[in-house]
Amino acid sequence: MSAELKFVNLDDFINRLLEVGREYPDLSQKYLRRIGNTLKRKAIAASPIGKAPNTVFNWKTRRQKTNRKKLKQSWTGKIVGSTALDSEYQLRTRAPHFHLVERGHVLIFKGKIKGFVQGKYFFKRVVQTFEHSGEVRQELEKFMNEVKAKIEK
Repeated sequence: MSAELKFVNLDDFINRLLEVGREYPDLSQKYLRRIGNTLKRKAIAASPIGKAPNTVFNWKTRRQKTNRKKLKQSWTGKIVGSTALDSEYQLRTRAPHFHLVERGHVLIFKGKIKGFVQGKYFFKRVVQTFEHSGEVRQELEKFMNEVKAKIEK
């Protein structure tokens, strides 16, 4: 008994797989950036405003510029990784006082401890709500549907 297998359009399918393999890193970074930017927007919305002014006068250029040390204006995100498998979105803040606002700190006046400011833990709450919201799952489903559509076309 011998069975004969006949493949139809196998070369076309292999070419589509190779094409998706070439486009996969760019496509994965697109969706990774989309997910990271939604987390960044939520972190910006949850950041406390503070008492410092939003703009600072620059004496060298004689212009007003935004105060980059404010938490709301200091969030940056970038994708790090050389391949699609080890890519990650790093969200960070350039504000030097982020850790003090997030975790709390001791108040010291003239060398004496006057009290303790409790941390706000706003970023921790944002990350927890983002993990449980299901937005990541929805974006991953869109990503997989797009990859599937490119293979099947």
